[in-house]
Amino acid sequence: MTKKSSKPIPSQALKLSLLAGAGAAGVMAQDAAAEIISQNLNQTNYNVYFTYSGGAIGTSNVTGAMTGSAFFPDLQMAKMWGHMMSGNFTGGGAQVVNGGPLALNTPIDSASTWTGSWLPIGNDPAPNQNGYFGVRFSNGSGDWNYGWVDVQFLGLSTRFGMAAVETTLNTPILAGQTTSPDPVPEIDPASAGSAMSLVAGVLAMVEQRRRRRVVPTGSVVA
Repeated sequence: MTKKSSKPIPSQALKLSLLAGAGAAGVMAQDAAAEIISQNLNQTNYNVYFTYSGGAIGTSNVTGAMTGSAFFPDLQMAKMWGHMMSGNFTGGGAQVVNGGPLALNTPIDSASTWTGSWLPIGNDPAPNQNGYFGVRFSNGSGDWNYGWVDVQFLGLSTRFGMAAVETTLNTPILAGQTTSPDPVPEIDPASAGSAMSLVAGVLAMVEQRRRRRVVPTGSVVA
């Protein structure tokens, strides 16, 4: 019969620990540069403005601003109301998602339907067109920062409330979203492969030592 060492190596626990370490070594965080900034524009006037430049949100009437207006266009033409969201494209600019306000969490990205000016008018009482409007701001080189603004049309005035912009170029944002998502871990194949090779070598050494600890005790004579 044989007798095993009184202090066996906990090989199963060690293997699990090594494998867990290898998994951790092979995981790296996805680019976490994406960041959403938000601000309450807090504007109510005949014309109100939403700008994004140099990583900051603003409210100035400057080139590239998104302008919001609510007005009575022409009573002689029986047009009782008009709403407008318009971007200035001279030297860079802004665009708005066509079709009016968006539902909460609607994606705003390159697949959205974009227009320089959204200008509905009507001769019946104005419908409720308050809500999230998708916008995007040009960097002047064909790339965009996507964002949204909460809009209320109030008779002859417009109100711009909360607004947000994704500061990373060409990165989508959801209507109403004010915080950046957590970075998603991804596997680094190079480091994962190296870690697993190391684990395989260590496990082979552990198994070899375990076998050496099993020693024969000889036969027992009755």
